[in-house]
Amino acid sequence: MSEVSQAAAKAMRQALCLTCGAVRTAKAQYLGRGSRTLRCEVCQRGTTHAAVNWDGEDLREEANRKQVQGDANMLRELEALVSLFRTCNIDLLIAEEDDPSPDADPLGGLVEVVRWLEPESYLVRVQRGLSMADRVYCLDWAWKSMRPVIARWHRCPIEMDLDGELFQRIHNNAKELGIFSPS
Repeated sequence: MSEVSQAAAKAMRQALCLTCGAVRTAKAQYLGRGSRTLRCEVCQRGTTHAAVNWDGEDLREEANRKQVQGDANMLRELEALVSLFRTCNIDLLIAEEDDPSPDADPLGGLVEVVRWLEPESYLVRVQRGLSMADRVYCLDWAWKSMRPVIARWHRCPIEMDLDGELFQRIHNNAKELGIFSPS
């Protein structure tokens, strides 16, 4: 292929008809504001055409693709954690914004783990209104913190609820300490 034909091929760009939205190929010099109008192959009108792609990948489209992939990965991770809690018979309470129940929110921090002593069971409360990424962070922290080595349950005070059941609780205070800021 000669240099002249390669230069002509490089000058061709995808163009979007601003009237009907059809995409066609046109020379780069005929695209954009202030350039001459082109006859659209679909609507047959002489209209201005916008350049769709000048040089390779569109950076915004690539960013959108990565965001969608990241959201899908975060959703899979959240579903896996919720499934893990259900499999282990750990009660999980993630309140929605319109839930008026005062018991829905943790007493301190972003997440609270309550350990019932007789019979031994767990309840995890996550603060309402958190993003998916923040929920994953909270559930991951709760899962790790239930282990006796980390939670140090022997240091947690034993409390009694209204039914006379004994329990202990731990909180994630990272928000109050300024270590973690919700997204």
